[in-house]
Amino acid sequence: MARKYNVTMHLTPDLQVFIGISSRQTWKYEGHWRGSALENKAAKFGWHNINHILVEEDLTKKQALDIRSRLIEKSGHIGLNHRAFSEETKPLKKSNMKEKQTALMASNANGVKLSLTFDNRYESKNGYPVVVRVYKDRKWAYVPTGFSMSATDFKKCEGETLSTLESKYNKVRDWCIRAVSDGSFSLQGAKDCLKTAKADKTLVGLLNMKRDTLTVESTMTNYANTAKAVAKVFPDGLPVESITAETISAFARRLKEEGKSDTTVNICLSHIKAAINYAIYKGLFDEKRYPFKKNPWECDKVSLPPAAKRQDRWIGIEEIRTIWERFRLTENRWLGVFMFSYFTGGMNLADIMDLKFTKEWITKDIIRFTRRKTAHKKNDTITVPVSSHIKEILRIMGIMPVEGEHVFKFLMTDDFYKTKNIASTCINRVLNEFGISMTYARHSFATIMNKMGAPFSMTEAAMGHSMSGVSSHYIAPYTPEEMAPWFEKLI
Repeated sequence: MARKYNVTMHLTPDLQVFIGISSRQTWKYEGHWRGSALENKAAKFGWHNINHILVEEDLTKKQALDIRSRLIEKSGHIGLNHRAFSEETKPLKKSNMKEKQTALMASNANGVKLSLTFDNRYESKNGYPVVVRVYKDRKWAYVPTGFSMSATDFKKCEGETLSTLESKYNKVRDWCIRAVSDGSFSLQGAKDCLKTAKADKTLVGLLNMKRDTLTVESTMTNYANTAKAVAKVFPDGLPVESITAETISAFARRLKEEGKSDTTVNICLSHIKAAINYAIYKGLFDEKRYPFKKNPWECDKVSLPPAAKRQDRWIGIEEIRTIWERFRLTENRWLGVFMFSYFTGGMNLADIMDLKFTKEWITKDIIRFTRRKTAHKKNDTITVPVSSHIKEILRIMGIMPVEGEHVFKFLMTDDFYKTKNIASTCINRVLNEFGISMTYARHSFATIMNKMGAPFSMTEAAMGHSMSGVSSHYIAPYTPEEMAPWFEKLI
């Protein structure tokens, strides 16, 4: 009679998992896995403090090995026995295969060949370094731009990110043209031309220099907006020698006089503080003249008030019903966008602007989207049901579902970020009557779901948060049908 095998899983108190196969019934007793990584965990926590689970039994050896291999692969960084994964069944890591280099732009300047590409020799968790490749006299050098992204994202690069990369590429090209002309060209000089480039000696220049070190498009746009605000208040850009606590305080007061919210002012001050810190690191600003408060007794310095706790940014279901009834009575489209965000798990305004009707939405009442805010880190799809409340919003606003069309067409213009800022201002102006802002949609959804007793993992998934721990590898996600009853109770 052929020997039968069991597949077992062992979960440790520090959320590590060990997958094993055994033909003996002693797999659950101490000492069975002697010599494995599990033995070290047993010595640390005690054998009886480890959860021992029988996954499958009465299998052939081949069946058991196949199941074990799949479970080990799924366990990822929390797995204890990846080293035991046989070379025959070990999947080929993507990092072992070099991505083919492509160039977004290329030129020949004074005998120097340049191309904007990525360095496929090195891969980090953020992707490959984006570089300007400089080639002359059969020798080459890579000039780092400060960006890193996957090969796919690089090929699809657009918008503000592409504009910033093009600006850096042009700086390298212009340096090469000048250096060849005056005879000072060297590959090392090319490698350092962006690194040593200094901002014009104004606060606007420092903000732009800090912006060029960033990789997230939305954050870069926010820094650019702060630089524009500074230039509006100080037409000369505020020279570095004039950057003091008094001038920064005057800038903050001017923003308040223009009707900017406390949040907007604090964001601008945070950008200025980060830009000055970076300038100090680069040796462009004297640390002795630092205008922001470091210690409690520095009363003559600028201080940033602490941000409000996120737990405080929510309202109860009665307040939500009040806003809902106001929307139904007035048909105010900005209140409609706020309620749509609330009913979709707190969808961000940027994602609402991107949202399109799909066949699945129209036929199965399912919305799927990827958060723009976290797309540079992960491309996980978020799924939420189309509740009766969402259908009511579309009916009141006169929106007919048409596959492939944007849900809220009035939010679509050629300038995405300008439109987003205008829409955000309009929404918050209407919500100011209720003492809240757009962010309350997301926080209220999470809080109300929790108070209703909804499964926490379902709420996390609807908001685009990743489940943590071992459970995330083994628990199946909630289906839209399972989520729908909870979403119907949101009001």
